[in-house]
Amino acid sequence: MSTHHTISKDKLALSLTGLLTGCGDPLVGDWELVDIRPGGLSISYSYSGYDGSCGSYSYDLDAELYGLLAIDSELEARFELDIALSYEYDSDFCGSDSVQYTYEYTYSGKAERDGDTYEIRLRDDTESMDLSCKLDGSELRCEAEDETYIFEQL
Repeated sequence: MSTHHTISKDKLALSLTGLLTGCGDPLVGDWELVDIRPGGLSISYSYSGYDGSCGSYSYDLDAELYGLLAIDSELEARFELDIALSYEYDSDFCGSDSVQYTYEYTYSGKAERDGDTYEIRLRDDTESMDLSCKLDGSELRCEAEDETYIFEQL
């Protein structure tokens, strides 16, 4: 899949204010999503077979996830998650098709410090995401239900 995806520099502006004010909280800044466990940031699925109508056929699905978490000096949080999907179908007698979609999700909320843990409560129009995070140098590990989100500071 040759999808090129970049998160806009404008999206980094949320945390720039925090960096300039000298807040001192190590959570302030921009954090790039580098892994989700289990599963990862890339998913590929292929299937092939044969049927009486189309003959031999194959399906290929690829998904890539991109994320940016920005925390400002007031510990206001914004998490932008983009999912790029690519789907291809090919068959002997029923033709072929290729489709690409991008889904964008934006969550906003607040981070609160509780000892060495940060509780980040995020919401969008229909869903919520509660993260329990710990800093380890330039890495931020966040637990959410049965997944671990791993971010690196930009």
